[in-house]
Amino acid sequence: MSQKVIPIAFFIISFLEINAQQLQFVHPDNKHIYCTGYEDQYMTRINSRSDLSDSINAIVNKHLKTKTKEHYRNFTFVDGCIYDLNRYMSDHPDKIYKNDFPLPKYGFTFLWRDTTLGISKQYVTLTLDQLGQAVYFSFPNMTHFEDVKFVSLDKAKVIADSLVRSDSFKFEEFNCFLVYDRSTSLLEWVLWYSRHLEKDKLITCEVCVPLPENYQYTQSIQTFYLADTGVIEEDIMPVVKTDSTGHNSNDR
Repeated sequence: MSQKVIPIAFFIISFLEINAQQLQFVHPDNKHIYCTGYEDQYMTRINSRSDLSDSINAIVNKHLKTKTKEHYRNFTFVDGCIYDLNRYMSDHPDKIYKNDFPLPKYGFTFLWRDTTLGISKQYVTLTLDQLGQAVYFSFPNMTHFEDVKFVSLDKAKVIADSLVRSDSFKFEEFNCFLVYDRSTSLLEWVLWYSRHLEKDKLITCEVCVPLPENYQYTQSIQTFYLADTGVIEEDIMPVVKTDSTGHNSNDR
């Protein structure tokens, strides 16, 4: 069994609001996720879209309307940055060829709300290069989906609960968060169940349900040992991939 040490902050993952009708997810306020590695002296903060040129505003609108389709109306501008690429590269010529992705010229944060899906607050990041091409967008590109509905948090929990019950997993705590998986370009509901086995030992069951319907979801069970150096993670069950019908796809 493999082990690895992860920071204790792993457990501080999300917040939930619960009303009489449905679960509501609230994204923590660490919204500035631009993934650039720039220092502040190379950034100019943007607090209003009126601070942007008409051409950049038009490009941003086009990206949002094209890539999010009908979800565009639920997006609200929060803030942004303009990066001085020329000065940054002049000061750091050694980093020109060391980036896995093109460095963005612009970075924007939007707030996405859709209470029908159980999303009270989710921050979405869009970055553009100097030509206005999207470098990173933490939202599924809806041009790749035709008439695809999104899975609500309530429905995702029903799916996760059924898997947890099928494994006779008795849990004491439940939490969830909505995360963008860059490798698949999908947002996923990650539902996290846990209980303490001993004072310094925690067992967890994590179920990942992609936001678009009819996509494969996964389940994994792990134990965590609390230690002075952080948290030691030990996998005790391999990831089980399950199709949208609930069948174990590893058996096919």
